Amino acid sequence: MARLPRWTTWHQPAPRANAGASVLTFSLSCTVTIAATRAYLVLTGYPQIGGTVYHVAHALWGGLALVAAALLLLSFSDSWVEPAAAVLGGVGGGLFVDEVGKFITQKNDYFFPLAATIVYLFLVLLAATAVAINRYGRSTARAYLHAALELAAHAADDDLSNAQRARINDYLEHARGL
Repeated sequence: MARLPRWTTWHQPAPRANAGASVLTFSLSCTVTIAATRAYLVLTGYPQIGGTVYHVAHALWGGLALVAAALLLLSFSDSWVEPAAAVLGGVGGGLFVDEVGKFITQKNDYFFPLAATIVYLFLVLLAATAVAINRYGRSTARAYLHAALELAAHAADDDLSNAQRARINDYLEHARGL
């Protein structure tokens, strides 16, 4: 089990090297999933999985996808994991938030008018988060070292491109300068 840092040694979180791209991928995946789910349901007449007694809502599949994305991120460090988890998490988030109408009404009303507004606001907040993460700068040598080490770890999976080497060197130069 991982040891938690002592509160006296806690630092400001260091942004991941590709955080902005990953959050944007999550956001786009979520948006496309909501649109595709709505289109599928309209085209198929809103089918229900489960028969006459049960209904397996797509929010459950969304929750499963979100858990799978989290497990990927917690379990593996391969270079494909972060983008795959961003897509899988976005699909899960989209499937989950698409059913918000069922969770804010007494009658489990999927078509409740306020649901569309909530979904739209959720997507706007995701986009704003992607922009904010892109602007969240590295201000400490520790943050630049984290970014350099994260990118260097990709060398275990693939040969580093010249652009990746240049980014690593840039991060190290910034770390030395602070």
